[in-house]
Amino acid sequence: MILTSIAFVSHDMKAFFIEDAFGDIRDNEKAMEIADTFFMILGLISIGIVILVFGALKIPDIKSKKLVCLLLGILLFFFALPDFIGVIQNKAHAPYPIMAINTIVFISLFYGWKKGVE
Repeated sequence: MILTSIAFVSHDMKAFFIEDAFGDIRDNEKAMEIADTFFMILGLISIGIVILVFGALKIPDIKSKKLVCLLLGILLFFFALPDFIGVIQNKAHAPYPIMAINTIVFISLFYGWKKGVE
């Protein structure tokens, strides 16, 4: 999630992701336009999720905090699900350390939903 946000502004990171997933397509203008749009969308969604998480810290009552943990956990689970499907199908997916970080985040949110205390 964070790396896609960095790819939104870092040319080298974007080139790495593109070459890793698709090979060298930098000469194809349409393909690069699609990749730029993809990174922009993922980057902005990632920034929005981070803002939601920090905004949720301001919620005063525990019941509402637990509900927000559940909803954000579901959102991040579905955000990470394509990577797990890619691993199972032996297709393109995020690097394993990134998948581990995403997994820790959504499991932590589900834990906060079930076991959260003030």
